[in-house]
Amino acid sequence: GCTFGVCGTCKTKKLSGEVHMVHNGGISEDDIAAGYILACCSHPMGRVEIDV
Repeated sequence: GCTFGVCGTCKTKKLSGEVHMVHNGGISEDDIAAGYILACCSHPMGRVEIDV
């Protein structure tokens, strides 16, 4: 993976909680609205559960 939020390889479904995600185009607005995040550039804002 790129570790910069560009390639989308680390895209995963966020099941609960909030994250602060600063990506560089590696995820679509539709995916974000559906609950997906890029793990490489997402920082948890408390307790977060993801699908692995």
